[in-house]
Amino acid sequence: MFWGFLVKIGITGTHGVGKTSLAHSLCGELKERGIHAVVSSEHERQSPFPAGTESRNSVEAQCWILGKQFLEEIELSSRYPVVICDRTMLCNYAYFLWNLEKAPPEVQNSPMVQVIKNMVREWLKTYTYFFRIPISDQKTLMEDKFRSTTTDWQREIDRIIDKAVEEFGIKQIVVPLATNTKRVDQILRVVGKDIGIETQP
Repeated sequence: MFWGFLVKIGITGTHGVGKTSLAHSLCGELKERGIHAVVSSEHERQSPFPAGTESRNSVEAQCWILGKQFLEEIELSSRYPVVICDRTMLCNYAYFLWNLEKAPPEVQNSPMVQVIKNMVREWLKTYTYFFRIPISDQKTLMEDKFRSTTTDWQREIDRIIDKAVEEFGIKQIVVPLATNTKRVDQILRVVGKDIGIETQP
């Protein structure tokens, strides 16, 4: 079990900003340097409830996704000393809040909502780092036949993440728009000391 010296790197941000490609680029670089690292999964596509777009979404879907991520991070943290989270609990919590705003009062006032909020608040403390990926100025998002390609919704989720960052007092490091190679270098300069690798200043 690696919990005693786990380094958990959260790649956070709204959809369509390049979190997945960056997470895998970072993991590949760490493996080349002999670090036993892994990337967590994105669970949206496996949800038994509709998810992925503004019209195909629900509180139930986001509760399921939050639960799956919680369980996977526990499992990976027991097997790998470095876990890279492609989307953090904070990201999924933002989608949960977006859906909650549109839910009926009986759902909004459910005790389960406070349970989830408390769980997320405490779980966010388990991340060693939060690296925030900003939105680019692209007019459209890449079509993958699952996720929304609406930039308005992308920015709406980004604003909810901003509010959650402030509410929970999260210290995040913004990774500027650049190639993945440059972004990986920036991240390694921050985390290198914790995982025992040398980086260029």
